[in-house]
This record gives sequence, C-alpha cells and structure tokens, in this order.
Amino acid sequence: LLLCLTSLRAEITRGEIGGAKFTVAAPESWQGRLVLIAHGYRPENAPLGAELDTTDDFAAPLVKQGWAVAITSYRRNGWIIEDAILDLKALRDHIAEKHGAVKRCIVVGNSMGGLIGTLIAEGAMDGVQGVVNIGAYLGEPEKESAFYHLLTWKPKMPVLFLTNQDELEH
Repeated sequence: LLLCLTSLRAEITRGEIGGAKFTVAAPESWQGRLVLIAHGYRPENAPLGAELDTTDDFAAPLVKQGWAVAITSYRRNGWIIEDAILDLKALRDHIAEKHGAVKRCIVVGNSMGGLIGTLIAEGAMDGVQGVVNIGAYLGEPEKESAFYHLLTWKPKMPVLFLTNQDELEH
C-alpha cells in the first residue's frame, strides 16, 4: 500500500482564474501531458466547484502514468459553452506557465462538457491533440431536437464519443 501511495504522489494546486475555480493534480515528474476535464451542465444557482478526486479510477491511473489532470468550475454555472472554452484555455495556459510546456493535451468532456469538447475538436481551442466525450449532449436546451448552432461536424483532431444506447436517439 505504501508503494502505491508513493507512486501516486501528486502536487495538488487549487486557485481561481477570472472567477473560475480550478484544481490541478500534477505528478512530481510531470512530462508535459495533460488531461483537461470539461464538466457537464450545473444549475445556475449551484455553487462553483472544481473538485478532483486523485484517488478515483479515472484520475489515479493517469497521475500514476505521469499525466496531470485538471478541472475548472468555469466562471459561472448554467449553459456556458463559449465561456467554458475560454476558461479551459486559461487553465491550460496557467498550467503551462506554472509547470512547464504542455506537450500533449487531451480534453475529456461529459454531457454539456461533451459539446464543449466537440467544439474544441473542431478548432475552438489550440494546443489539444484529442477529445474523449462521454454522453455528449450536442443540442441546445431551447431547441430540443436541434444541434448546437456552432457545430461544423468537421473535427481537426481525433474525437471519441462514448454513450449509452438510450442516449443515441438525440
């Protein structure tokens, strides 16, 4: 157990950029590989939060293999697509400034974060090499059957969509 805990040792940094809270878990021997988490929709009246569990089945193996993992609350909650992309970019730039050059960056998004990830894959953010979307919601809340108006369906990098059968209809 002690060997496992030692190999998972990470520097946890918390802060705020432009009103967006963030948490970064960077391994001691970080080599420039970063996973940015684009979270899903949160109600407008919910508190801002950027919680990151470095012991869970998602973050722990990444940190153990030398990846930094980071999440932002975004500057506010609600339907915040374009500002969320700016907040992810600001977090990536902050990590590069504090920890060194980001050589490889993957965005992992779920639900609304999957739409954010899809737009990033289509060129909304430079310096990302791939996107993984889990249960991506690609519509617009006010137009139940319509896709988000900025989607081009022309990704500039690999995008992996993971979803459940009951989410395929949309």
